[in-house]
Amino acid sequence: MKKTLLVGAVALVLSCAGVAQASNTNPHGALTAKFTTSYDNGIGGHWTCSGERIANKNVTTDEEECTISDPSTFLPQGRTVASPTFNLFGIDWFWFSDYDGATAKTVTYVVSGGGPDGTAHLKITAQY
Repeated sequence: MKKTLLVGAVALVLSCAGVAQASNTNPHGALTAKFTTSYDNGIGGHWTCSGERIANKNVTTDEEECTISDPSTFLPQGRTVASPTFNLFGIDWFWFSDYDGATAKTVTYVVSGGGPDGTAHLKITAQY
């Protein structure tokens, strides 16, 4: 029950966090929208992210970069692929879009080293 509540709480926070800034169609027919967001999360601490939603007739993808304040509570440095979950601290975690709260089918996380202020950088590519 606690696991369900925690995952549900994360879903609610993430689904409310995305803010679209612009939207247009690129020359290849894909719809794109830039977004930024900032929120506190149960894993990773405070997240500050900016990204772009890219949608065409075949696939919808979010590509974003984030800074997290507490890397000790997130994935280790390196590359992790979730299809759709990854396990951390005995819990299976999903990725919910920072753009519209959709649950990702696959996600690639690339975590790089902490900065002098103790933060870490993430590059996230999620497909829906």
